[in-house]
Amino acid sequence: MASVEYCWLVTLQWTGADGATRTSTGTGLITPGTEATRENLTKDIINHARKQLGITDGAAAVMFLSLEPNEVKEPKKSKKNP
Repeated sequence: MASVEYCWLVTLQWTGADGATRTSTGTGLITPGTEATRENLTKDIINHARKQLGITDGAAAVMFLSLEPNEVKEPKKSKKNP
């Protein structure tokens, strides 16, 4: 069975060291291993996004998370009625 690559997008909100509220979005690709679970992927994505966005301490709220296959398929052609 071929591995499926997924594209993820996550928006996090946190309080910066200066007390200001920050919101930012990270994105990337992930190919789950055979033992992967949705829970593990979610945790991995959030942790990666925290590093990507420079969130080093404190809690970050997940405002949005999307995980979809990266392959974009050609749309099906509709059949026209005679």
